[in-house]
Amino acid sequence: MSMSVAIEHSDCSTEKQGFPSAIEDVVLHSGGSDNDKPDRLLHAMWSELEVATLCKPFRLPPSNGVHADLGSFVLSEMYMQCESMRSRIDDMLRRVSLLPRPATAERKADRHVKFVYYSSSGGNLNLDMHSITKEPSNMRLTNSIVAFQTSRGDFMDNICLGYCTKFAKAGVQFLLGKDHESLSDLTPGTTVFCRPLVSCTMWKTHIKAMESLNDMEAELSHSQLLKQVLAGKIESTILPARLDQWIGSEPDSVGPVNLSDFNKQQQRALALEALTDEGIVCLQGPPGTGKSHTICEGLLPQCVHRNERVLVLCNSNVAIDALMLKAYNANPTLRSKMKRCGFKDKVNDEIIALGLYNEGDAMSALDRYGRRAGENSNTNDEAVQSQIRNSSMVFTTIHFATKEKAAAGAEGSYWTFDTLILDEAAQVEDSKVVAALARAPSLRKLVLVGDPKQIQPYTSDALRELNYGRSTMERVMGNSLPYVFVMLQRQFRMPPMLRSVISHLYYQNRLEDDDCVKSNGPTGDVDLLPLLFIDIKGSEMKYNSRYNSYENVAEASVVQIVYEFLYGSDFQQCLPLTNLGKEDVCILTPYNRHKDVLQARICEIDEDVLEAYTARTTYSSKTTQSPKMSPTKAQTLFAREDVTPEMAKVIENIDTVDKFQGSERPVVIISTCVDRRPQRAKDPHFINVACSRAKHLLIIVGTYDALSSCPDWRYVKQQAEEHGSVIEHRVEVKEGFETTYKINESDLLDKLKRLTLPPRKRVKS
Repeated sequence: MSMSVAIEHSDCSTEKQGFPSAIEDVVLHSGGSDNDKPDRLLHAMWSELEVATLCKPFRLPPSNGVHADLGSFVLSEMYMQCESMRSRIDDMLRRVSLLPRPATAERKADRHVKFVYYSSSGGNLNLDMHSITKEPSNMRLTNSIVAFQTSRGDFMDNICLGYCTKFAKAGVQFLLGKDHESLSDLTPGTTVFCRPLVSCTMWKTHIKAMESLNDMEAELSHSQLLKQVLAGKIESTILPARLDQWIGSEPDSVGPVNLSDFNKQQQRALALEALTDEGIVCLQGPPGTGKSHTICEGLLPQCVHRNERVLVLCNSNVAIDALMLKAYNANPTLRSKMKRCGFKDKVNDEIIALGLYNEGDAMSALDRYGRRAGENSNTNDEAVQSQIRNSSMVFTTIHFATKEKAAAGAEGSYWTFDTLILDEAAQVEDSKVVAALARAPSLRKLVLVGDPKQIQPYTSDALRELNYGRSTMERVMGNSLPYVFVMLQRQFRMPPMLRSVISHLYYQNRLEDDDCVKSNGPTGDVDLLPLLFIDIKGSEMKYNSRYNSYENVAEASVVQIVYEFLYGSDFQQCLPLTNLGKEDVCILTPYNRHKDVLQARICEIDEDVLEAYTARTTYSSKTTQSPKMSPTKAQTLFAREDVTPEMAKVIENIDTVDKFQGSERPVVIISTCVDRRPQRAKDPHFINVACSRAKHLLIIVGTYDALSSCPDWRYVKQQAEEHGSVIEHRVEVKEGFETTYKINESDLLDKLKRLTLPPRKRVKS
């Protein structure tokens, strides 16, 4: 997921409103059934929400991150989900402040419904399907939150909010918000635009899952594992000396695991898992320290050797596929014991070709959506259940694991596991972990592998300040004594100079280098060092209301010059690589909009073409291996003759930092997209991930005057001055009908070329 940023354009965004009584009544009182609670909660929200106060956060009671029981956890989660939904609606409303764009040959029209308003009945609006026009023509709005607007030139005026309860040939029905009288006040015959903001389908599923936990409280009351998760604390008597004792007492090979293949901290992680009979095991894996190796070649075969059944989860399909393929390649004797569950069109083609995908009876009956019951690992299918039951390791996403499972509670259930291993656990919300545990009550052990110092689950700053939205791993590590978890310390990625920066800022100088990285970085024949800081003067960051995100055109132009320089003759032989391919350089930024600007500028391609192309292709930036669909295949399949395979590689390697955690490249360019203040770029989790992706060269592009308000960036710049390289470069603003910039390309190239000359003598400042 890429992290969005709430843009505060209204004065009321700093104020707060109390929880409306109608919403609080639904949250606090069960009433009705689990199935209708999401709808009752939505109806309560619509009876209270209005455009004028939408920007005001709900006033939540602070959370201490500790839950006495399942009921208090569910209550806390309900409050948070209501505020999270309000925040999402507010963010999305800002994206539709401009007139919808029409369709072109390269781009679909912005999604909207248009109709002529005549009347509404109280808080309801009913329309005939024949009286509306919609773009695109196959759009569906059921379960969507919408904004009703009128146009004022190229700008839109918000009238009121609505919730679509029906969108079918028989008619369209909306439940209107508290300010529905604003719609009634319109002159009959006024053209009204209906703009979709947020789909409530996933939100309603989550609310339903949380409410169902209340019914399972008695069943789950004996789970010591769940009690530890709710308490957010590990009560362990396993001291570090006991871990070393286990390592010393075990033979070199523990079943299929050869301890000599692991360094000291990795061995301690294996020891901690082996010595924990029940409860939580935390393994912190800083950047490049080999946590995937520890999981695939250590933890998994160690568990299976004890005849345990293991459920392996990640937050995304791309991440779980990469982990499964690594486990498959590392453990030939265990391949027949692995299965992958999930939606087939989201699963890596290689996993399907290897026969690892769990697919049921292709001839089974059709469900209400017209799909075979055996498709997409549907657990209603007995063949799917049988394959899961006969597998020692089941790989899937956290979303699939939290879904209700057919006959999962029956005796001899297929959904019975001993250990759950959750990779990138610091990115996963508490509620998903609790729901996954509730779906598999047999679980005795939860192994959390991740790093709270890197990207966290997205939650607004306001919620995080009140202790909401944190990951289970972050809560547990924050509330427990340091000795109860293991931190991997030897890194296999960054040049020593970059490791020292990251280690000092975020890991108390505990990281160390493996021998394989000690020669990483530019060659000793040039003045360039592993860290290059390009300080831009005069660039301007702008908010783009259509995308609810930021862009910096001048900075993107500087990045383009730097990128092209890397592939020029002057830079050849600067790195210890035979050839620098398009897949070897990535460009990362905080904002989705700035990413789009970078892609269009560096590929020299029209944004409409780029938008049409990227909307149809699925790429992975989570793994250094090939994407799910190769660039050549994607280009051929979608007939994008103006997007060449080489260009597709470039597009794949320009992304947001959030989507790139877990990946690495020989060269990484960070475009911070700042001018006066650092905004998102000041987040230490962002800085940590951004500055730890490079194997040889890290180039930071940004305005230091803005970044200097952040102490972490001040330290990075200081290290670049003392042990790296710094370039100062000014761009000139040209005001006119449209703001343009003079980049002074030749001057910048001269500065870059000087770094490719023989090394100069450096004097410490």
